[in-house]
Amino acid sequence: MTSAQIAKSLGIRVYTVGVGTNKAAPYPMPVAGGVQYVNIPVEIDTKTLSDIAAATDGNFYRATNNRELKQIYKDIDKLEKSKMDVKKFSKRYDAYLPFAIAAFLALLLEILLRTTVLRRIP
Repeated sequence: MTSAQIAKSLGIRVYTVGVGTNKAAPYPMPVAGGVQYVNIPVEIDTKTLSDIAAATDGNFYRATNNRELKQIYKDIDKLEKSKMDVKKFSKRYDAYLPFAIAAFLALLLEILLRTTVLRRIP
């Protein structure tokens, strides 16, 4: 809740999302030959999540499957739109490619010379 108060003082809205079930969920446990999934009890603290969202003027969402989670992301995306001013734009490119080609050609030339002109006779 302290972090929620700090976020509110900075004008940041927090949208909390509770994902999963409140019953048992499969959890991967390493065993001798690989991984075995064991059902462990899961409890989502919805009260704290909703308190955090309420303290920052955000919303609390609950998702129990992928479809609901995608819908929640779409809803949040519609709520928060912020324009950002970009003051500097720079175009970057990878400069390693000419050097990689030169190194590859030098390696091929070395192999060619070693097997023909500069060949050693034991």
